[in-house]
Amino acid sequence: SHSARKGSSTYVSGCCTGGPSSAFVSLRGGWNLPEVQDTYIRYETAGDRVVGRFVSGLPYETPEFSILPPFI
Repeated sequence: SHSARKGSSTYVSGCCTGGPSSAFVSLRGGWNLPEVQDTYIRYETAGDRVVGRFVSGLPYETPEFSILPPFI
């Protein structure tokens, strides 16, 4: 079965050649990377933000991709 996480991860991984790394996609999707996650890969907010922008559908080839979110 396909879930929202799987669909979003597939979209983000294939939407452009300069997208986020598979490590960021996996961490954002909530999947573990056995043996290496705790040693070599660290969560960083910048990578998480990029994945979130891709998943939200912001046009990545335009300046709008880098705009700040609205403040409430």
